[in-house]
Amino acid sequence: MTDTYIKGSPREVLRLAWPIAISMMSFTIKGFVDTLMVGRLGTNALGAVGIASVAIWMALTFPWGILRGQRPLISQYLGAEQPKLAFSFGVHAFYLAFISGLLLLFFANLITSVFEAYAGSTELNKESIAISLQYFKTRIQWLLPTLLTFAISEYLRSIGETKIPMLIDLIVHPINIFLNWVLIFGHLGFKPLGAEGAALGTGIADVFALILIIALSKSKHRKHLELFQPKVKKMIEVLKVGFTGAVQYSVEALSFVTITWF
Repeated sequence: MTDTYIKGSPREVLRLAWPIAISMMSFTIKGFVDTLMVGRLGTNALGAVGIASVAIWMALTFPWGILRGQRPLISQYLGAEQPKLAFSFGVHAFYLAFISGLLLLFFANLITSVFEAYAGSTELNKESIAISLQYFKTRIQWLLPTLLTFAISEYLRSIGETKIPMLIDLIVHPINIFLNWVLIFGHLGFKPLGAEGAALGTGIADVFALILIIALSKSKHRKHLELFQPKVKKMIEVLKVGFTGAVQYSVEALSFVTITWF
């Protein structure tokens, strides 16, 4: 038997890992594309979107870290040949993503006020701060589909289906660029929204990503309705496992936010 077919071999690890690497880069590319396209509006808009993108990443890191708590649990139960339980933890991570997105939406005004104080303490001029607030508030209102897509992607990676999240990213990036082109600059009869259009375009693209990943994700356990019954104990278990990772990611994001402030 060749190395190609041995479970856990370097080739097997590489087969699973390279799509994840592309997916990880793709999230950074989203913010880069927004910044690049908005840069055509001038330096004020460029600075505004740059600082707001870093702050949005800060808002996402803690819930994203929590969602990754499903991965060791899923791996554990798959190894124990209990795929239904593994799927159930994926479902409950999805519920946590839904709750996190709703909380971000509910506290959007409060979080935006914190960001306003942060941006106001920098050397950005008033116009840049106003633009950054528009971008930030619009993006945070569209983070629910982003988190739901994160939850499904983490489940798929946990069961070895790493190519589906990568495929979604490759499909959605051109959609994001097209929507930005339309909404930032006012093409095809739409009103030009500037930096706010970049945030809206990315948010709508994330909705497309969520629809696509649900459509492409197939599981033989989806018909077992009892697995979808919300159980607080399972959500708490995902929270416990994901908490340390969430703290770590938040600290790392905080360092970027601080460097950006300087």
